[in-house]
Amino acid sequence: MVGEHGPSQGLRVSDVIPEEQELVEVGPTATVGEALRLLGRTKFLSVPTAKHLGVFDLLDAALLLTAMSGDDPTKFTDMAVADAVKSCLDYRLAENPSFDPTGAIDAEAPLSELISMMWGGWHRVLAGDKVISQFDVVKFMTRHMDLLLKDKKQLVKDLFLKQTNNEVITAKASDSAMKVVAMLTTHAISAVPIVDDQDGRLVAVFSASDLRCLGDASKLDTLKFDVIEFLKMSSSGDATKRPLVTNGDLSYASIGLPQTCSPDDTLDLVLFKIVALEVHRLFVVDDLHKPIAVVSLSDLMQVFLLGGVPTGSS
Repeated sequence: MVGEHGPSQGLRVSDVIPEEQELVEVGPTATVGEALRLLGRTKFLSVPTAKHLGVFDLLDAALLLTAMSGDDPTKFTDMAVADAVKSCLDYRLAENPSFDPTGAIDAEAPLSELISMMWGGWHRVLAGDKVISQFDVVKFMTRHMDLLLKDKKQLVKDLFLKQTNNEVITAKASDSAMKVVAMLTTHAISAVPIVDDQDGRLVAVFSASDLRCLGDASKLDTLKFDVIEFLKMSSSGDATKRPLVTNGDLSYASIGLPQTCSPDDTLDLVLFKIVALEVHRLFVVDDLHKPIAVVSLSDLMQVFLLGGVPTGSS
């Protein structure tokens, strides 16, 4: 694991910065709508503002949508990104006075400091003019797992199913998309699994990445639709797009299949699956395909940092 005296001693933040990464940023006078359209084109989940005024994140978009749900929709897309970043930081500081608002780290700092920040709530961190994501760290750890992980054969059920506070927050397929957006903010999570109203099986996932389509202000009204209809119209979700057909039911066939794992899967299999499928979480499902836990990138940060049992998904 990444610890002070572990095999990764000496690793720096710079070791996990993708070599191919190009700086993509928005000007401080850009609007939220412009930022969302940029994220839609690049398929990124966040974008820094010029002059390092902050990072605009899709979770910021969820927070703003929830706060402005009763307002004219154009107020959301026309809002300046700089104002959006400040508003969201003010909200998070009010909710958690110990929250570190900088979201930045020195490229030569120990890798363990970066992972600690990410475990503490930062999904993406600025290092100079580069943005490092949790996914970048997971890819690095997966490539070097034989050197950096003490026990890559730990089971999902031992790492993630023994915590009473790892409850899965779910939404029903009939819930409105706006209700699910509010759940992202209320529970401070980046995705919500969608279950069938009748049998509770996992049928879809709504994540913050699905909000990229709202760079087109005309689509804001679709948040009033049920979440399944919204997902059918959104092309920016993080589920692998392939037909989902269960017992001949075509209701969810055009959405894509949420990626899952078994309680008996090993840590190395989970890492390989997340990296290969380029997803940000796996849902742990039972024999009836009902979600019983989530393995998020934040959970993996804790595994990397402590080598112990995570305290819950974020």
